[in-house]
Amino acid sequence: MNSSKVSLTAISHVLLISLLAVLVTLVFERTVGIEWDFHPDSVTYATLSDEVSDNIFNQGFPSAINNSYYLLCSALDQSISLIIAMNMLIFILTNLLILKLHVKFTGDIQLQKYSLLLLLLLNPYRMHLATTMLKDTLIIFLALLALSSFKNLLMTIIFMPFIRLMGILYYAVLLPRKFFLFGIFCAIPLGLIYSESLIGLILDFNSNLMQFRDFDSVPSFQDFGLLGVALRSIVWPLLALTGVFPIFGLSAPFLAIAVGIIMFNIYTFALVGHSIFTWRIFLSMALFAILVTGYGSFIRYIYPFLVMAPFIVILGYPHHQKNRV
Repeated sequence: MNSSKVSLTAISHVLLISLLAVLVTLVFERTVGIEWDFHPDSVTYATLSDEVSDNIFNQGFPSAINNSYYLLCSALDQSISLIIAMNMLIFILTNLLILKLHVKFTGDIQLQKYSLLLLLLLNPYRMHLATTMLKDTLIIFLALLALSSFKNLLMTIIFMPFIRLMGILYYAVLLPRKFFLFGIFCAIPLGLIYSESLIGLILDFNSNLMQFRDFDSVPSFQDFGLLGVALRSIVWPLLALTGVFPIFGLSAPFLAIAVGIIMFNIYTFALVGHSIFTWRIFLSMALFAILVTGYGSFIRYIYPFLVMAPFIVILGYPHHQKNRV
């Protein structure tokens, strides 16, 4: 095992690969007609960020929670080009972070393991997100940054709710087993005590229509009420962790996402002989499946789990037990 220090050569390679990858993705998507406004949220950031930012300043600090990405977009003058450039830069920084975590496990950059690293660096869905105005690229970076050190974990736990309030749940998978189980055991009696209110809330979420794209054909089981919610909480995380959801309808967007998930699994299996499945990740994803009724939206919300998963598996989080190869 060689030193786990990242070499300047490896850093320069990842910088170049990441820059070329995201530029090629941008050119390709615009060529085939995927414009900057492909996602409705992008239009919101390009047109309403100044207004939302003014409201945040007028209403005070608490209103910044879950809305601070608007502040970033407003600071960049709601510029489509600048906001996309920011996300492309964050994508590159995320890949450097992936390099650091990869070397933390492998200890060096041998050719075989370097090739495996490309499975994470050239993730199709992350490359797509980097060419949009969406906040997901920043959220993925913050989620992954928490794996690099305890100090960064504390920092991102504080900062994440300002970008996505429910993003705090991404860190649940890093809890020691006893604390994770303690949280579940506390939730069960609370759920029983407030069962009537909880069931009403779940059914309210279940009534929302969130299948915004024609290619989103993964069944949501909404018509089955609570049974449908239970089915969704089991089936959807399994589909996401295996990447087999395109069986419900082949489409280029879902196929690209599935390919990336398969790449995650190949990476972890090649290094430790294990898939990206862990019970913590599965149960955390299940919570999002209860609250979301469109698979496209579900994938966006749980994708940080999928990006974190290879390192949670190979680095032995939350116990920080390194496996040696």
